[in-house]
Amino acid sequence: MYYKHLFFDLDHTIWDFDANAMETLADVYEQLHLKNEGVVDFELFCKQYLYHNAILWDKYHNGEISSDDLKWKRMWRTLLEFKIGNEVLARKMSGAFLEILPTKQNLFPNTHEILNHLKDKEYVLHLITNGFDKKIIWKSYDFDKSIWFDDTILFSDITNKKSFENNTVKTTLVQILHESYKLNPSFIHKSEGYIVATNLTFPKFWGLGTSSTLINNIANWLQIDAFTLLQNAFGGSGYDIACAQNNTPILYQLENQKPVVKRIDFSPNFANNIYFVYLNKKQSSKNAIAAY
Repeated sequence: MYYKHLFFDLDHTIWDFDANAMETLADVYEQLHLKNEGVVDFELFCKQYLYHNAILWDKYHNGEISSDDLKWKRMWRTLLEFKIGNEVLARKMSGAFLEILPTKQNLFPNTHEILNHLKDKEYVLHLITNGFDKKIIWKSYDFDKSIWFDDTILFSDITNKKSFENNTVKTTLVQILHESYKLNPSFIHKSEGYIVATNLTFPKFWGLGTSSTLINNIANWLQIDAFTLLQNAFGGSGYDIACAQNNTPILYQLENQKPVVKRIDFSPNFANNIYFVYLNKKQSSKNAIAAY
């Protein structure tokens, strides 16, 4: 069997989590002046943190506490070992730890050499981590299998409808997913994350309803109404959604703002003389609807 995609667990496989965590604890210890707060022994501080961190991770995996409780209470319980009952300080320590940790760059030996070797062999490499920020790893492939969109979308980006100034594709996708979330919140609240891949069967610059097909596919995935999702995300008549849902010619109209679709047989005697002419002038449906 020939493998094309290789997935690596980031922590403890490529990224030396233990070394990076210890460096981060040292930074937190110094930046928040924990010695002056009564944490006089840094090595004991680390030992107590690792002990309480392990206990609380078990509770988190068993559904006994939330991720937020895990993040700050492991610091709080560590402080209690030094007879310091300061919740405000514990939360500051938690925030600093989570902010500093991702900046650390300790890797396991030979990591660069292994990854460069695999890249030279034309493997597609992926990193997976089980951090607190649940996410969607999204890849979009053009008809020639080239990747034209490759990004990670945090669940918090979706719920907060975050915009990305220099990435209009990601902003639009987050907008669609945000409206999807409003129609079906469980797809965020009851999931640990997703890996999504989309594949076009024609060049994306042709158009041919790529936006509406995406909306229809997301609606099918999340079990929500595609016409409602279109209206909430972009607006429009819904005709493209109806086309995406049918493999035959249709008649389409709105009656009392409700879509009415009728499948028909369209086989005129000049059918063999109907051609598609591509002018390389694809329009943005979103902008066209807004202008209309």
